[in-house]
Amino acid sequence: MGQYVDAMAISLVSWDVKYGGGGVKTKDLSGNDVLNWGYYRSIAFGGLYYQDTTGNNAETDSFKALVPNKSDRDKIKNILKNEQDGNANAKGKKC
Repeated sequence: MGQYVDAMAISLVSWDVKYGGGGVKTKDLSGNDVLNWGYYRSIAFGGLYYQDTTGNNAETDSFKALVPNKSDRDKIKNILKNEQDGNANAKGKKC
């Protein structure tokens, strides 16, 4: 499953380079502002949740295996929540 997460993150980077503007003030080799790899990779984990019988979002076993540290998973979940809500902590722009 990890190879798919990385492949999705690479796709997000490619899309951002071609169509987006980035948000986090890091620089690529050309001096352009871009989001860093960790941020794209965090976004790529977005599909590794499901809705349980009570209607809550639950982590898949794949997500737990790929990110065994709960603190790291919580950071990823916060990034995803910020982007989903488009709140002040989001790095992207709401569509």
